[in-house]
Amino acid sequence: MPTHSASELGNRILRAYLIAAIVTVLFITIVTVAADIYLPLKDWLKTVFFHHWLGKGALAGLVFFISAAALSSVSPRRDEDVSSAMRLLSIVSILCALSLIAFFFLEASGLI
Repeated sequence: MPTHSASELGNRILRAYLIAAIVTVLFITIVTVAADIYLPLKDWLKTVFFHHWLGKGALAGLVFFISAAALSSVSPRRDEDVSSAMRLLSIVSILCALSLIAFFFLEASGLI
């Protein structure tokens, strides 16, 4: 049974949390747009969770914890994976924020 140093274990967990955060940001972005376009989804979120924001938050929490748990058992291929995941989280967060701004601008303008 291989032993892992505390640093390796910490990197594996940190990487898992970073990738889980990326998955969660993508999930929230997709569900936000989908619920605005497909009203039965927004209605379902309201019915089950009393408000669509609460529903997205609860589901995002589940997505994060399930993703983190699943990924925490996967060892990074190299030390750079943590810094790469941090950069990717930043890029994905910025792109998703810009996507939501663009979507709501287009929707408010009546273009979609």
